[in-house]
Amino acid sequence: MILYCDTSALVKCYCREEGSDAVLDLRRKAEATAVSVVGYSELHSAINRKRRDGDLSARDAERILREFDVDWEGCIRVEITPGLNMIVARLLKTHPLRAFDALHLASALLLRTRMPQTYVSFSGFDDRQRMAAKRERLTVMPG
Repeated sequence: MILYCDTSALVKCYCREEGSDAVLDLRRKAEATAVSVVGYSELHSAINRKRRDGDLSARDAERILREFDVDWEGCIRVEITPGLNMIVARLLKTHPLRAFDALHLASALLLRTRMPQTYVSFSGFDDRQRMAAKRERLTVMPG
């Protein structure tokens, strides 16, 4: 199984939040973790926001970002292409999603198309995005 993580799921791998244990367990069980290339910037943004808000020390934020940079190299990264943008446009027309939620969902769908012999699961924590993923026949994790 390949676990596609949107940024809300990725953050849970590096910061203790509700759902962290479930996502970490899924990542351990998965053959690989997949992310959109925008996930890199989004995760850096989230960690730095937590630092600015006082939820993380500067030292912890730096440690997390170094750990993430190492992990990033082992992730399957989905690039933004014209084909991906067409899927995003269809998802936005069909489902009440924000643009980046649609982009992450489209990335998981594109990955499933490119790797038909591999089981792709989707992990995200936005309710509309999770519902759209289910309607697009993706397995949504954690359940």
